[in-house]
Amino acid sequence: MAFTEVRSGPTALSTTVTLIHAGATSPTRTIVLFISLCNTNTSTVRSVSVYLESTTTGAAADALLSAVPITPNTTLIVRGPFMLASTEDITAKQDVGTDVTMIVSGYEQ
Repeated sequence: MAFTEVRSGPTALSTTVTLIHAGATSPTRTIVLFISLCNTNTSTVRSVSVYLESTTTGAAADALLSAVPITPNTTLIVRGPFMLASTEDITAKQDVGTDVTMIVSGYEQ
């Protein structure tokens, strides 16, 4: 099977759980190599939660990262690989504002 490179973002997060990357439906899976979270605020720590889920509910049981603090002007890289089934998506939110941007990069197969 061939691999296709995919990238979602950069997408600004908000206080609402937002779909960042939709899992592949055909091909049947996504392999996430890394997730980048960049706090562009110059003075305030932001807390970010990232979920692997089939809905945009932000359920604690689906958390990959839960309220992880990111210091001002800092980028947090979460390295994979993470395998997403065809029904799984990556969603995320931050505690306040819209100053954290997120990029998801990987392959679909």
